[in-house]
Amino acid sequence: MKINIHRAFLLEVAKIYASHTGTEPYPVNAYYQKCRNRDIVKVRQLAIWIIDNNKSILHYTLQHIANPFNQDHATVINAIKTVNNLIETEKQFAVLAEKANNYYVTEILPILLSENCPDEVDIIPILQSLKKVTIDMYRKYLDDEKIEMLSEYLDWLNVEE
Repeated sequence: MKINIHRAFLLEVAKIYASHTGTEPYPVNAYYQKCRNRDIVKVRQLAIWIIDNNKSILHYTLQHIANPFNQDHATVINAIKTVNNLIETEKQFAVLAEKANNYYVTEILPILLSENCPDEVDIIPILQSLKKVTIDMYRKYLDDEKIEMLSEYLDWLNVEE
């Protein structure tokens, strides 16, 4: 199963955000749909902001940044302003942004800058880690039977833990 590399990055940001805030990651398709859920929007805005921060290296336009997220250039501009404001006003968000940006710089940029950069990457490892993060977060709150039910519910990802 393959996915655009920036869409894959968005899922990694979702995982980082979920582990940092103690929230549950949302279903994969929720991050690509028009949605005003605060957590989903913050994840999307953060991913856009990180790519924008590195656009000079990649020679990306605002529209190029917007396309993988099913957004337009105006949404990218708004996301950049919003994240800059959150970084200035919320110390925890600044830590989260730095952590996600470091992931992009160390894991994604080398792939994008390589001569054999794939248009798409394998999504299965990302989905596996999202499922693991979700189960690990709830393990302390739920008994084994409920954890098994949660695991079965998350199997819609078609991924083995």
